[in-house]
Amino acid sequence: ERFHRTLGEEVVAPAGGGLAFGDVAACQARFDAWRSIYNEVRPHEALGLDVPASRHRVSPRAAPAQEPCVEYDSGVEVRRVQASGRIRFRGQVYRVGKGLAGEPVGLRPTAVDGVWSVWYGHQEVWAINLRAPP
Repeated sequence: ERFHRTLGEEVVAPAGGGLAFGDVAACQARFDAWRSIYNEVRPHEALGLDVPASRHRVSPRAAPAQEPCVEYDSGVEVRRVQASGRIRFRGQVYRVGKGLAGEPVGLRPTAVDGVWSVWYGHQEVWAINLRAPP
């Protein structure tokens, strides 16, 4: 909460004015400059007045060159997430998130009639209710 308040006060709506971004590039430039100060210059009380960058460490584990293929058991209904972050299921369109765009998700019925859980691999990420409008 504190982070978001600081971000709002110093970047989004600085004292004395509202939003003042000419375009997306100007907005991104302001966020980038603020992020650098926030992480590399400004001391943080919760870190003993160190800067967050002093605590950052690069992981010793390398990311895989290619993510493993996600597969589902038989009986699981599989849908590929559209670029918009949506899937079609049982004649309706449901939002599951743009972060999963292009990925297959599995749908399994829950114990509640009409409610299906949406899975990405072994992680449940969403639930859809066929009785409620999407």
